[in-house]
Amino acid sequence: MAIVIAISYFQELRFPLESGYPTTKLRHEGTGGVPTMTLLSFQMKDSTVSRLDRLAERRKLSSAEIAAVAIEEFIEREEWQLSEIEAAVREADQSDFASDEDVAAVLSKYIGSPSRK
Repeated sequence: MAIVIAISYFQELRFPLESGYPTTKLRHEGTGGVPTMTLLSFQMKDSTVSRLDRLAERRKLSSAEIAAVAIEEFIEREEWQLSEIEAAVREADQSDFASDEDVAAVLSKYIGSPSRK
């Protein structure tokens, strides 16, 4: 019964992933000061789930907490990397490159003068 009550707060959305695994999203509508949340259900390899469970046990957290943190950290890292790549592409499109002198200065800092061979 508790599951039915909990699920009644959510709107169910089903969609396929590129991986071919079926996925279910349950979205909480966030009323009365309750934050909007989404419950995401997906399939993983048994070996990955076992590793997740072992890690959760060692960290004294639930598997869901570990998975949520891992996903958040992955998204933050990917967003940052894509942002940096996009900025570098914009700089390259504007021909904003290091000069030969700039490159030589950096090289000499780490490996000595490039003219010494």
